[in-house]
Amino acid sequence: MCLGKIYRRIASFVNKPPPKAPIGSARGQDTNKNATRLQRLADLRNEPIDTVRNRFGPLLDTLPSFSKYTSMLPALPIAASGVEEGRAWIRLKNGRIFYGYLSRSNHRQAFKFFKDQVPDGINEDTFLLGLDVCHRYISGKPCPWETGLPLPDKPKYIVECGAYLGHKTIRFAERVAEANGQMLAIEMMPDNVEILKKNIEANGLQSVVKVIQAGVWSEPGSMPIRGAGRQRNSLLEIKNITEFRNVDVRVDSLDNLIGEWDVEANAIDLVYITVNGAELEALRGLDAAAPRVNALFVVAHYHAEGGRSSAEVCREILGNRGYTLYSSPHGAHVLAAR
Repeated sequence: MCLGKIYRRIASFVNKPPPKAPIGSARGQDTNKNATRLQRLADLRNEPIDTVRNRFGPLLDTLPSFSKYTSMLPALPIAASGVEEGRAWIRLKNGRIFYGYLSRSNHRQAFKFFKDQVPDGINEDTFLLGLDVCHRYISGKPCPWETGLPLPDKPKYIVECGAYLGHKTIRFAERVAEANGQMLAIEMMPDNVEILKKNIEANGLQSVVKVIQAGVWSEPGSMPIRGAGRQRNSLLEIKNITEFRNVDVRVDSLDNLIGEWDVEANAIDLVYITVNGAELEALRGLDAAAPRVNALFVVAHYHAEGGRSSAEVCREILGNRGYTLYSSPHGAHVLAAR
């Protein structure tokens, strides 16, 4: 089966969720939170509530949260998987290899509810990585090519800000490689960068992807990180991300970071920004290089000062720079192109 058919087949598990059954009252002790999670579990397993209750019994008293991408795992085309030097890895049947973090306690708990449905290569250790691969590589959500942005099917130059572990980077790189182009992947967290580079090297993409370790900001400097866990980290104090981590990182503007990229790209097809609240500063640092950028996709979930949403201010900045703004069904996604 070609990779495109695999994408479409697996993505259908997310895009067409099973019909929801009403929550019954057989277990009157269900809390509101557990009732919601129980319904989600039933939906993801595509089973009636009563069947789920009978199947899992006392396990339902401590339900974890469940990713919507869990429903994609049964069809994930795994060729092999394992653990290497404290990192999980998965190889797909198309030859792509992905490294990532081992499952945490909540993911291990969630695995108990799906171990009868997932492929043999998904176990307690690799469950989290399987979710990440489904989310960022297989589904590619949010995917700029499904938004109406005027993007070439085979872009030559892409800049990804907030590349995380590189799972989506690999999908971007596949498009870029078809045009004999290159991409720049920027990530600020040291542990993430280590895995990001390993993923690029394991897939033979070193000549396609340049990795820079830095936080995207409006000017050069060094800043402390707030947050906790594998991906909920920010340069700013935002919702649910307030605690300082014992990590300071280099920060720099997109003008300077693009300047470090050893390519002569007169036109950058796409700048993709997911930087957990720093998107306004990222755009303010895109000045001299802005005329070379044809399109931007900015994920802006957080709120700026004065009660205005981050997305609203991002649209204002880009509109003032002459970009045409495109509508999105997701209000926090900012789409702009020349």
